[in-house]
Amino acid sequence: MLAEAGGPGWTPWALVIVASSVLWATGTLVAARSVVLPAAGAATAVQLVVGGALVLTVGLVLDPATPIVGNASSWAAVAVLLVVDSLAGFALFTWLLRHASVSLVGTYAYAVPVVAYLTGVLVLGEEFRPVVLVGAALVLGAVALQVRQHSLARPHDGAGHLGGRA
Repeated sequence: MLAEAGGPGWTPWALVIVASSVLWATGTLVAARSVVLPAAGAATAVQLVVGGALVLTVGLVLDPATPIVGNASSWAAVAVLLVVDSLAGFALFTWLLRHASVSLVGTYAYAVPVVAYLTGVLVLGEEFRPVVLVGAALVLGAVALQVRQHSLARPHDGAGHLGGRA
């Protein structure tokens, strides 16, 4: 993310990464506080289509000569990411923003890398490292404490809302 020695401290790509994080956080807060929201499925579809179109456009503009190649296993991985992560995961995230507090929904950012690592180990045969398991236990323990704190402070209201979100 940082430039080479002797060059500028930040590359344009580093700024893109920081800007995307700020925009994601802003969008999350706006969606969580908005009174009128489109249906979760429609919101998911619009965001995925617009985001995909933007990424495709930027990719074609920056490197139009690179052919799109891949073997069967790489295309299978893309399909799994599309279905599990993009469609199911993003739809769940959008639904949670309507039914839970932002701080509770934000715990996904800590749990997702742990799930991704374990999936890589179990499905792709990646190397299992015990030190990562210790880190994962710490992360998931912290997420569990956050979720427990919300459940004790603001119990389920019986109307499908968690953490006091109306």
